Amino acid sequence: MTQVQQLAEDLRFVRGAVEQREQRRRQSRWLAAYWGAYVVVGYTLIDVARHAAPWFFLIGLIVGVMLSPILGRRAAKQEGIIDRREGLRHLLRWLSSFVVAYAAAEGLSYTLHLNQMGGSQVFVVLIGMIYFLAGLYGPSNVRYMLVGGPAVMAGAIFVNLVPHFGWTCLGVLIAACICGPMFSRTRGSHAAE
Repeated sequence: MTQVQQLAEDLRFVRGAVEQREQRRRQSRWLAAYWGAYVVVGYTLIDVARHAAPWFFLIGLIVGVMLSPILGRRAAKQEGIIDRREGLRHLLRWLSSFVVAYAAAEGLSYTLHLNQMGGSQVFVVLIGMIYFLAGLYGPSNVRYMLVGGPAVMAGAIFVNLVPHFGWTCLGVLIAACICGPMFSRTRGSHAAE
């Protein structure tokens, strides 16, 4: 094999790897879009149809929890990295974080005699902390959470200052934190095109 043929083969390999990466990124975008829409619709329901919001959050959460590992597993297979233990660890880390945050918010709501909206705000502040810690201790591809986490916490604290549709505004902020990095273009993606 000549040096030119070897170089052509290497370039085909790199092109294939970049195309697989873009496919994986598209799947991640769908997942981010799902969770972003879940937050925007749910938080808007808090403002316009408060009685329907808990049901929406419950059903949407069940669908999302079922959808996330399926899409994650498919992306891992396409990448050629199948590590069930790592996938399970990732799922348990996120689920347990949200369960603990929910339990803490409910406990504080009960002991401090907060109304339902106050407890919800505590829960959203704790979600912001989870995102921040994921960005602090997670891999480099989730560093955006270092900004998103504090933004979510601040938004949850200031939700009462917006006279109308405060929860909707907070939902848009959280969706932007979830979806923004997934839909933003990086320098590397320009080179691939």
